[in-house]
Amino acid sequence: MTHTKDIIRKLHYPEDNVLGQPGLYMFWTLLYIASITSLSVDDTTGNSRDFLLITSALSTLFPAFSGMNAIYGNKLPSTMFLVIGPMYQYFFWQMLAYYRADIYGSHPIGVMNGVFTGFSTLFTIDALMKTWLLTTNTKAYLEYSEEQVKANNEENKENEENA
Repeated sequence: MTHTKDIIRKLHYPEDNVLGQPGLYMFWTLLYIASITSLSVDDTTGNSRDFLLITSALSTLFPAFSGMNAIYGNKLPSTMFLVIGPMYQYFFWQMLAYYRADIYGSHPIGVMNGVFTGFSTLFTIDALMKTWLLTTNTKAYLEYSEEQVKANNEENKENEENA
């Protein structure tokens, strides 16, 4: 199990130790602003606009769950990604299949849909690895998350004492 926990630790390092909640929230906010801006300045109608509107609206699950996890949960971004990530990613691909890629173009909305497709591709590959690892090694993730929360609490306590 130690080997599996080491793999889990390495896979979740970027969101739990580098970006953290603030970095991920900034990333989401910038994408959301770009989406709203594209919808505001581009008068394109039809599938491209519908797709961007629906996927952007669904993306609001990320900050909502992140806030719930920060208040009531273990505060780890990896938990947010394991819960909300697959829901968003799989819905994104269903939407893309439904619209049959008739969502792209050189207009701002079409470009944003391309950007979202690129990020969704990367996050889906990431989510597939992590969710299968969670599904097959739940105990190892729970042990990792307990250790990570403990380390975060100790670091926060140290920072408060030094402030």
